[in-house]
Amino acid sequence: GLLLLGVLASLVPPWLADRRVDGAYAELAAGDASRAAALADQATDLHPLAIEPWVARSETAVALGDIREARRALVRAVEVQPLNAEAWHALSVFEDSVAGRPDVALAYARRALELDRFGPAAALVPDLEARARQG
Repeated sequence: GLLLLGVLASLVPPWLADRRVDGAYAELAAGDASRAAALADQATDLHPLAIEPWVARSETAVALGDIREARRALVRAVEVQPLNAEAWHALSVFEDSVAGRPDVALAYARRALELDRFGPAAALVPDLEARARQG
């Protein structure tokens, strides 16, 4: 009885968080950024050590025009999983595409590349380096 309860207690929050993340993206697609942000917040509460809820929270913040909150959410993703290349890559893309800080993006992309030589940063780093050389 207690073992089953323990197993369920450990599995249910991540599953619920995944559903909230999916819901957040569906609400974003439907144009309701406020509802999307609420769902993303619920996901971060349910599973704070996963990066997906933090990335979703960042994207909803961008949709709401809150760049500071968007960056904070991605920094949190990196803090909870510092060895996750996906988190670093998301922060890099944000700094380049949203915040317009390619120099900062390059540093984050290089970290992502260190962690995963075959991940998406493998294409991003050369692009950011080329743009940095052009001034």
